[in-house]
Amino acid sequence: NDLKGSYSLVIANENMLIGVRDPKGIRPLCLGQKGDSYILASESVALDAVGASLIRDIEPGEIIMISDEGVQSLRYDPLSGRSPSGLCIFEYVYLARPDSAWTLWAPACAWAPAWPV
Repeated sequence: NDLKGSYSLVIANENMLIGVRDPKGIRPLCLGQKGDSYILASESVALDAVGASLIRDIEPGEIIMISDEGVQSLRYDPLSGRSPSGLCIFEYVYLARPDSAWTLWAPACAWAPAWPV
């Protein structure tokens, strides 16, 4: 509950790949697949670069755990009852590539371009 700000984390060890997206969903994180392997990336264009397909965006406040046993998803909501999800304009203007597919972000903004999904 003490971690504040925006973040997307990808943590790996020899047994598991873990992805965490901040509760407001400010920083992007997506799940892709190539063959039998799963991939976590900050933008869908990273999946394109390795020939993987986009499965979906990780939702705000979601923890996704990938192991030999499959994919598990957990939700945490330290902001329950407080402000809703947020977006950061800097992500669109300075950081994001226009060919990224952000299925959670684009519909949330009337001004956002209709990027392909």
